[in-house]
Amino acid sequence: MTPRVLPAIALALAAAVGGCAASQRPIDESDRVGPARAVDTSFRVTQPVVVPALFGLEYVLPVGEYHATYVDGHGVFYASPTGVIARRGEDERVHPGGIHMGTHPGRYDAFPSLYVDFGSGTLWKLPLPDEVRQATYGTHIVFVVNGEEVR
Repeated sequence: MTPRVLPAIALALAAAVGGCAASQRPIDESDRVGPARAVDTSFRVTQPVVVPALFGLEYVLPVGEYHATYVDGHGVFYASPTGVIARRGEDERVHPGGIHMGTHPGRYDAFPSLYVDFGSGTLWKLPLPDEVRQATYGTHIVFVVNGEEVR
């Protein structure tokens, strides 16, 4: 890799991280997702969802119920019960993370995205692949309100 490429990559990653590291706080009873209280919502992942990233890295949302834990100025964070798997080739690591759901309809972040929490306030949000957004939302990833699936 040339010396010019590394600073460009570092700048792109810093922009992605800095743009996503809004101030979070624990969720409370007053937080809403549409008409529902956020504490009464969750996401159910029924099949692993693979989200490609840079440099051959991919993140996997494992099967499970993702519960609302934090909010920021953009939406609600739903934590994976077992963490998010970062995978490159045969190497796998688990990080805290899950699904971030924007709470501003019509905006770019109004559709769920994957988030990874690297600690010390460093978060990455990655868009879910188009096939999840277009074909499998409602089957692989299901929004749940008061225990009832919303498809």
